[in-house]
Amino acid sequence: MFTVIESLAEKVHVPADQIRYLLAFFIELPLCYILRYLPSNPRLKHFVYSTVGVIMLLFVFGINSLIIMIPALITYYFMKWKKSLHMALLMFSMNLIFLTLLQIYKYINYYLQWYLDITTLQMIVVIKLGNFVFNVAKGSNTNIIRQTDYNKMNNIPRDQFPSLLEFIGYFYFFPSIFSGPCIEYQTYKKFVTLELFESYPNNHLKNKIPPIDWKQFFIVFGQGIILLGLTSIVIMIPLKAYFYEIVINNPNDYSFIQRMGMVMIFIYSIVFRYFATWKMAECMGILFGFGYSGIQENKPMWYGFRNVKLNDFFFSNSAKLVIDSWNIYIQTFMKNHIYESFELFGGVLNKYKQSLTNLISAFWHGIYPGYYLSFGMLALHHDVSCGFHSRIEPIIIKKYGKDSLIYYSYWVLTFIYARISISYSFIPFVIYTFIDSWKFFVNTYFCVDVIGLLALIILYVWFPKQQKRDRID
Repeated sequence: MFTVIESLAEKVHVPADQIRYLLAFFIELPLCYILRYLPSNPRLKHFVYSTVGVIMLLFVFGINSLIIMIPALITYYFMKWKKSLHMALLMFSMNLIFLTLLQIYKYINYYLQWYLDITTLQMIVVIKLGNFVFNVAKGSNTNIIRQTDYNKMNNIPRDQFPSLLEFIGYFYFFPSIFSGPCIEYQTYKKFVTLELFESYPNNHLKNKIPPIDWKQFFIVFGQGIILLGLTSIVIMIPLKAYFYEIVINNPNDYSFIQRMGMVMIFIYSIVFRYFATWKMAECMGILFGFGYSGIQENKPMWYGFRNVKLNDFFFSNSAKLVIDSWNIYIQTFMKNHIYESFELFGGVLNKYKQSLTNLISAFWHGIYPGYYLSFGMLALHHDVSCGFHSRIEPIIIKKYGKDSLIYYSYWVLTFIYARISISYSFIPFVIYTFIDSWKFFVNTYFCVDVIGLLALIILYVWFPKQQKRDRID
């Protein structure tokens, strides 16, 4: 089969690793349907799910994928021995350091090359094991943590620490092992035992997964296919070469509008790849059933494995909502575990918890300077967007109303700002180097960041923050 894939890769001019990655989704979708009908035996399910996960990893990443078992077992036994927040942070740090060493090796030996390897897999492992260790620590130390809805749902009490088979089943659960997003342990456990579906309306099918919501499945599947189609087109068009020609290497041959237009086209071509992957993963959550997220207006919802909100990303006028709408599981992890842990430790860590959380998020992505430039710029535009919505919008609504031309004009301007500022901020993220990022800034006159900085100064100097009672949602 690998020979066939290599031959296909040569014909379509797409790397073989990316073809295997895509094929894995289409192999897993029917597997999700078939394995719905396993007997209601948790031990059997753990064994089957983990076995399929190992096989899929070998198919996508090769024999090197077996190495992730080492950090997994170390993490499991250390957390079994010491269920403290300090141990959780130590285990997370250890796995993050291992990831960083892999990234340094890749940086030295495969500079500026992108391909699927153990480094990509370890990124998922860091988050999956990170969720596990922090949920174990919080579940065993309920007296020191905030009882948020997230903690109540996902913490693992001391007397519910999983057996090795349960842990392996969770760790290698095949829909979330090679692509993400990472399912929470408690969600996985409740899915296996069918506790997840206790709130399902008219669920008289004892010991069975509820029927498939085919309408929702085909909506998400259709979105995924469209995004995959766009990704395929983008792969065949050398957009990166065009970007470098227009924006980086020969900017004087093109107008400022052409350069900024190329920025938008280039970024959205990258975004399609991530969204296609996440939408196909979301399909598995609906088809298999573990994406069930409860009842809303007497209807079952299937958002439990959603990693991107397309409506918010494409149509929101808030840069904050645009940022919050994608890679949801990573942001949830950083907010509920890393940020909250720094808060609990207090002192200097608590004082700089937001900056440290952003730094770790960038560190998790890799060591290229572009990652850190992007996260710094996103923080600026995030704050500007929050300023618009907390300081300007309430005044406009209160004085002119939501049906006024003033409000519509404000909405359009903030919509445009959100689109351009996010796209502009992500350019260093995808071109990696400081030199190319600097050329990009110079050739576009730092325009978006200058606008953002001026807007931030004006917002915080001339417009006082509105009291909560004066805000209108």
